[in-house]
Amino acid sequence: NNFHDIFRQQRPRNRDITIAAKIDIKDVFTGKNLIANYRLNSGRVETVTIDIPAGARDGDTIRFQGLGDDSFGGPRGNLFVKVKIMEAKNYAIDGTTLYQEISVNVVDMITGTVYNVTTLDDKNLSIRIPPGTKANTKFNIPGYGIPRLHEKEKRGNLIIIVSPHIPKVQDQNVLRKLKKLRKNLDN
Repeated sequence: NNFHDIFRQQRPRNRDITIAAKIDIKDVFTGKNLIANYRLNSGRVETVTIDIPAGARDGDTIRFQGLGDDSFGGPRGNLFVKVKIMEAKNYAIDGTTLYQEISVNVVDMITGTVYNVTTLDDKNLSIRIPPGTKANTKFNIPGYGIPRLHEKEKRGNLIIIVSPHIPKVQDQNVLRKLKKLRKNLDN
């Protein structure tokens, strides 16, 4: 009986396998179904569909039970999927906060304007840019950020960062008018 217990403890266990899954920043809102191909120790290639939930973070590891190695008898190992969110121009994520940089004409920043923003999940927002808005001013919009994991409806904040766009003025007439106007402006 003793010998049998020792033998059972020494039987090799099927290994876990870790793979990486790259997802787009937009996929964080909806979740993503991916087809993953990976090689088992036996040399066999496994093809499975894996579900990355909405709200997954960069660096999260998701465990899929029984999709790992199957070289030995007994239960299969697990598959661990490490999430990598690809960077997107003008966007950054911190927890459930989404940062979006917008480029606003410097004249509009001086005079004030309404700026239309399309969010990553294709919603349209109108943001009032008040007169005299400075570069890197932040507008906080609650409920338009990143979904919480397993709670799609609960979302963090969207922070809009205003970046000034300086128009290239070729027309000498316009340049003269701007220079004249410049004399009337406070420093």
